[in-house]
Amino acid sequence: NTHGYLPNLLKLIFTDSDQSSVTMNAKKLKPSLCSEVEVMHAWVGACEAGDMAMVSLLLPVVERGEGGVNCTDRLGMTGLMAALETGQLDVVELLLGHKDTDFTVKDCQGRTALDFVLSSKSICFIKTILDVFEEKLSFEELQEVLLPRLETCALENKMEHFMKMLVYYDVNYKEGFLLYTLISHGKAKYSQAVINLFKHDIVIQDSHKESFLMALRKGETHMVRPLFHYFKDQIKRILKEPKILGSSDTITNVKGEIFTFL
Repeated sequence: NTHGYLPNLLKLIFTDSDQSSVTMNAKKLKPSLCSEVEVMHAWVGACEAGDMAMVSLLLPVVERGEGGVNCTDRLGMTGLMAALETGQLDVVELLLGHKDTDFTVKDCQGRTALDFVLSSKSICFIKTILDVFEEKLSFEELQEVLLPRLETCALENKMEHFMKMLVYYDVNYKEGFLLYTLISHGKAKYSQAVINLFKHDIVIQDSHKESFLMALRKGETHMVRPLFHYFKDQIKRILKEPKILGSSDTITNVKGEIFTFL
């Protein structure tokens, strides 16, 4: 138990030689018999350590206490957060299946269960958590949660995590700010991933043009090539319109617009 909050009373119950009496005592135990704060810390510590025996013992206790399975330690961490941080997959699986688990709880640093998944090497459970976020949050709330985390994943080169979240994202949120950020930071691989996924949904904004020109001025050809390929497709669609092809004046105007853009 890395937190060091394990009440003597719980130790005595856990070391009882009769396992059936352990279960019975655990069910009867109420947080009021010892400090509820200690129980909460013991719970988070057991989840962090992946001690399934202690987790099973404490589960009926915390369910009766304030906050239930979402109770927190002094750092604001829930048992789920602690288990995700240390990679205790058995504990995570147990808590993900619990009907009262709240994935939107924030610790003292403002992190949710999603942040702990994103900071890990494994992408296990990320879809489960995102599905819950999508169900419980409004459209605006979900986009607000996803945007900074997508940017962080791109900056930290976590492509798998990035792609898992991207399918829940609206590419035109905040006037396409994600794509603008990716282009501005020279994240060609990530901007290409966004373009590939949302190719027919992207609404080209002035910010995109600005970032494209910024990449041109910097000589960042690795950014320009995939982006120009996308814009070129848009230009081709315009030029294939019969009405445009039938008017030399219109073609001249279109070419002028293209030149101005570049």
